[in-house]
Amino acid sequence: MEDAYFEFFQFCLNDKLPLPESSQKIGWKRMMALAERQAVVGITYGGIQRTGKSLGIPLDSLLEWIGVANQIGVQNRLLNKRCVELIAELDSAGFDCCILKGQGNALMYPDPLLRNPGDIDVWVKPKNDDGEKTDVREVKRILRYVREKNPNGKTVYHHIDYGMYKGVKVEVHYRPTYMNNLIANRKLQRWMDGHKAAQFHNPVNLPEEECLVNVPTWEFNVVFQLSHIYRHVIQHGIGLRQMIDYYYLLKSDESGLGNEYSILFRQLGLMKIAGAVMWVLKEVLGMEERYLIAPVDERRGRFLLAEMLEGGNFGHYDRRVNHGASPLARNVQRLKRDIRLVRYFTSECLWEPVFRVYHFFWRKVYRT
Repeated sequence: MEDAYFEFFQFCLNDKLPLPESSQKIGWKRMMALAERQAVVGITYGGIQRTGKSLGIPLDSLLEWIGVANQIGVQNRLLNKRCVELIAELDSAGFDCCILKGQGNALMYPDPLLRNPGDIDVWVKPKNDDGEKTDVREVKRILRYVREKNPNGKTVYHHIDYGMYKGVKVEVHYRPTYMNNLIANRKLQRWMDGHKAAQFHNPVNLPEEECLVNVPTWEFNVVFQLSHIYRHVIQHGIGLRQMIDYYYLLKSDESGLGNEYSILFRQLGLMKIAGAVMWVLKEVLGMEERYLIAPVDERRGRFLLAEMLEGGNFGHYDRRVNHGASPLARNVQRLKRDIRLVRYFTSECLWEPVFRVYHFFWRKVYRT
């Protein structure tokens, strides 16, 4: 992708930047296609609105942008409403809740209604469970409740599919995320458990909704969302929307932490992905150096960017992957992906087959 497209993304994200001269070189149909692949149509539309100019965008493309942006706003309002309703139901069923990513991330955007929405990820815990550690008893209670709603919901190490809730897909988490490296994962789970209580007491208002919902604290999100990005890079792929989420997360804190998180990232096995993400944020999205919280890793960053551009949002557009493959073929594809990524993210790739064996026995324990 040419520099003109990068520079326009930076303009869309930073309202202090002037419209770059290179925008005259942009092919707007190509920009629209790129924005759709990366799930950032709303962000680019916000930039187009800010210029107050036509920019030479073909009328059919401009009308498509406006239509998609309006639909994004409608979807965000629906998800905000469903978040509040779902949490009310879970609360009455005896669970504390915290909305992960999604609508909580949108609050950090200049216009929360222009973030391309996804589904609802809700982290839950039984109200009467005040312990830090997420134990077997707690997880089984959550599984029993969700299976009453969706008996066929797929269950994995960190969440169970709730299914559709009033037209919106929901995943119920008993753990926010995980890592393949079982040693690093144990440290990560301990860290998240140690910060668990605060995440269920951090209420915010979603746009146009009166009832409060809990979202993760900034300190928790810095680790959680980076590990979430890492997991998707290894498994499926990641897109610009997740990078922009992290961009706005870091810019929402003005304390100037510098490299304060480097030691923690190294302890949790997140240093390599942190360096790659910092490079993308700085070189592609134009983030000022004072917001970076780990050293930049150009080699891994360039590789990550190439993967993002090839695969699009969550790897949905990756032509190297047969998305309709059988379970056996999908496992083979995962192994091929591990081989491709192992030079850059060695630990997670080498541990991935081991985690599959561990997960097989985990499913036996939880009868999934």
